[in-house]
Amino acid sequence: MILQIQYIPILLPLQNQHSMTLLTRQNQHSMTLLTRQNQHSMTLLTRQNQHSMTLLTRQNQHSMTLLTRQNQHSMTLLTRQNQHSMTLLTRQNQHSMTLLTRQNQHSMTLLTLPNQYSMTLLTLPNQHSMTLLTLPNQHSMTLLTLPNQHSMTLLILPNQHSMTPLTLQNQHGMKILTLQN
Repeated sequence: MILQIQYIPILLPLQNQHSMTLLTRQNQHSMTLLTRQNQHSMTLLTRQNQHSMTLLTRQNQHSMTLLTRQNQHSMTLLTRQNQHSMTLLTRQNQHSMTLLTRQNQHSMTLLTLPNQYSMTLLTLPNQHSMTLLTLPNQHSMTLLTLPNQHSMTLLILPNQHSMTPLTLQNQHGMKILTLQN
């Protein structure tokens, strides 16, 4: 079996030192976003129907993992400073779950419909908002943090992969678009 491999590594050191890499291997997608100043690290890995996404921020120490194996979705949010740990697990289709912590105002929603995934993470004091929406062969992810003003969007259409991180305060924007063939 021959894999069609597309490597598109991009290293762009800016003021906030953002490094983003997008790797696609047929149905295996790996995306990493690393920012050293605010120390954000996010990895998106898809292998067939296995999606894994990790968001790690060392300053505020947020760690989130989204793992999907076939129709099994598992998402974990761990914050060490405020010491919050949340886990969402969906094994069938058409599950809707919401976690809300009022003290630090964290709100996370995972909605899965047949081939339609929607995830929203909202934290108000630090104002982090992340949305993951996937339609049939269409993946869209948005990460928005207002004080530091980081916004990242991942849009995947059939054989089309696009990731855009946007930081408004320091006005940095990067975009990767890959076409399979």
